[in-house]
Amino acid sequence: MKLIKNAIVYRASLPVAKELEQHLAEKPFHPVLESMQSSSGFIPNPHTGLLVSEVAGGYSFRFRRDAKPLPVGALKLALTEQLTARAEELGRPLEKDEAEEVKDLIISNLIKSTLPERTEVDLFYHQDSRTLIVPSTSKDLAGYALYHLVEACGAVETSTIHVSDIKGGLTTRLRNHFDGQPEAFNGFKVGDSVVMKGKAGKASFDLDNLDHAKNGVIEALAGDMQAERLELVHADAISFKLTKDFHLRGIQLVAQEDDDSHDFDDMSEAWTHHAGVQVLLVVAVVEALCELFGYQEKLPADDSKEPTDDEIDPLYQDAVAFVKSSGTASVSAVQRKLKIGYNRAARMIERMEIEQIITPMRADGSREIIPAP
Repeated sequence: MKLIKNAIVYRASLPVAKELEQHLAEKPFHPVLESMQSSSGFIPNPHTGLLVSEVAGGYSFRFRRDAKPLPVGALKLALTEQLTARAEELGRPLEKDEAEEVKDLIISNLIKSTLPERTEVDLFYHQDSRTLIVPSTSKDLAGYALYHLVEACGAVETSTIHVSDIKGGLTTRLRNHFDGQPEAFNGFKVGDSVVMKGKAGKASFDLDNLDHAKNGVIEALAGDMQAERLELVHADAISFKLTKDFHLRGIQLVAQEDDDSHDFDDMSEAWTHHAGVQVLLVVAVVEALCELFGYQEKLPADDSKEPTDDEIDPLYQDAVAFVKSSGTASVSAVQRKLKIGYNRAARMIERMEIEQIITPMRADGSREIIPAP
């Protein structure tokens, strides 16, 4: 059961599973209406039936986006014809606002006559490493999913894992690798393929045929071509193609598990097992790549000014006042109200619990305000 075939990865600070489920429930998917071009939202996992499904080390949630793709050719043709006809009817060139009205009408009619295309993706979050995995090659889909996630939760800290000049880093390490330096890809083995790009165009090499490919790659490197994509193997367990954008493509488990090798009671249990295994493998790859390329996460400006454990947070009393006045005792609510990081808000809620201002979290993820004696 292959669940993560590709991965765009982020660092993120998300709520605990039960709290996230409450947020996502407020942003459900609704079908695209005739006059709408798109609709997005969160839906239950078809295997577990849950809005947030817990897996090893974290959880998963499912995003759906339906959109009507407008045919560009038909749009341009209809726009040209309608603008020409309208100008002839008026006997003069159209003003800018008149042309915009014609365009809006054409787009509206096309939207009504176009059927939506459906896209669903399971996002995976590993809590300890704060790694958010979007199993897709589409930056647009990942962007839509993150936008709606932030909208659902309020202030959510997310950042793209960006390694400075990864293309140059790949190229340099590939050159060192062929120069016989075993530490060039420390922790990884070079796989069977590499794609190079230069002024003359692209070139793909099958490293399985090492003698022929090695000479070709060396010539490409000597010709100032850069590595665009390189297949790597990590821990003899997972192979993937690392792109210049730090995306993982074509993920394969080296020792692919057979679905029948475990005695699962139902599909939900099987899905949860495979999801957990694959998330842990991908997270291990991401951590190893960050170490290999020297990635250092930049702390948000807010978190860099957080007090130490021995200091009193200057916003703590504001947080207490908000919780008491609103009756809402959740990390995300405090985070949104004070516009602070999730970890900082979580420490405030924890302190309120210690000081018996609020109750401990219940089974449904909620807390209550404890009346003053």
